[in-house]
Amino acid sequence: MSCYAKKVIETAMLEIGYKETGTNHNKYAEYIDKNYPNFYNGPKSWAGGGAEWCDIFVDYCILVNSADMNEALYVTCQPSKSCGAGCSFSYDYYKKQGRVGNDPKIGAQIFFGTGKKPTHTGIVVDFYGDSVVTVEGNSDNMVKRHTYKQSSSRI
Repeated sequence: MSCYAKKVIETAMLEIGYKETGTNHNKYAEYIDKNYPNFYNGPKSWAGGGAEWCDIFVDYCILVNSADMNEALYVTCQPSKSCGAGCSFSYDYYKKQGRVGNDPKIGAQIFFGTGKKPTHTGIVVDFYGDSVVTVEGNSDNMVKRHTYKQSSSRI
């Protein structure tokens, strides 16, 4: 395994401030579509119609730090040609592997929502006391750092 949380976090932190260039047009989906065309069940870039990209951002950070696509699929618990570009799909893949929990882990994917299905996601980059620090793609159409109370009902 070459995909380490430290490298995933470094990648995410370097992307803070990046903004999409049109509705859901972003470099992360283009990178995945071009370099890993079988990662998802179809194109997610603008050429493919575009897609909400918070989960795509997380996948990108993992892909560029993995030895190959198979390692990235293992880390994200996804099958090849998965529907994993959506938060609820990714959450379900982790859940099926028994890798969902409530304790923050640095480098872990974190999911947000107010119902049974997650509607947003990011990467845990730090936690202290009862606060969780994340980096999230597609937060106000850009990559942003956020801090939440771990007890938040959205997590």
